[in-house]
Amino acid sequence: MPMGQMTAASGRMWTEMCVNLECSLAFCGGTWLGFSYGAMGLMSARLVAYVLHTVWTAGFVFWLRAERKSGCLRCANELSNYAP
Repeated sequence: MPMGQMTAASGRMWTEMCVNLECSLAFCGGTWLGFSYGAMGLMSARLVAYVLHTVWTAGFVFWLRAERKSGCLRCANELSNYAP
């Protein structure tokens, strides 16, 4: 299951929105800082934004899976309904 889909299936859409907001702010800030470098600045801003997005999403998914395995997740029963 893709990481973004796991976030949505857990009912944590506000968390997903915050992660996407962080990615867009990092991209806009990086573009502003790297504007004088042209295409290399734009490419670097996008790379940094994607790396941050991946780290945040992967961290959240690993935390979510650990909580689900330990039985501490309040919606673990709902998540088990989505499993194939």
